[in-house]
Amino acid sequence: MIDNEILRVALHYTLKGASDVMNVFHFQYQGTGDTDASVLTDIDGWLTLAWGGPWAAMTSNDATMTYADVDVVTVLGTVTRNIGVALTPKTGSLPQDESSVATAFFMMADTGFPKSRGKKYIPDITEEQIDDGFVDAVALAQLVTILSVWMTPVTAPANGTLVPGVLSLTRAAFLAFTGSGFATDVPAYQRRRKPNVGA
Repeated sequence: MIDNEILRVALHYTLKGASDVMNVFHFQYQGTGDTDASVLTDIDGWLTLAWGGPWAAMTSNDATMTYADVDVVTVLGTVTRNIGVALTPKTGSLPQDESSVATAFFMMADTGFPKSRGKKYIPDITEEQIDDGFVDAVALAQLVTILSVWMTPVTAPANGTLVPGVLSLTRAAFLAFTGSGFATDVPAYQRRRKPNVGA
């Protein structure tokens, strides 16, 4: 890896009925001495343990984290090379029924620019986690935990760090998270559509 290269991690989940949804993460590699292979291993560990552990604790067992494509991209999002696939099979732990289709947890992470924030929908919320239209206290605490995981830099194996953030196409820049953000107790709706259909 080269100092300041940007990684895009496209994490795939399979939900009940075999539908596929994704979370996309961006990191900037800062440092020297880490190979593509070692960084891929570190991302795999982060997805499986740091992200995957809290995710599994707060989601239905009808959902499975399956794999992640990991690419190096430019500040405009163009892929320059693929460094591999992280194998991250992990299944949610809650036996309760899924809530209505596309209902999700929602959280945001701040950058130094108010109009440029990271947003994440966490798939497969259960019916029992919604109480009178709001996410219950236990699930909200778990959402705050996974928000912290998302905003925290990841130490790479050798001499580098993977700094989390977002790509801003308007600024043609990677914007690192500041460490502040919020998780909402209002269930969100994650719109899904077929590729090339609709706007």
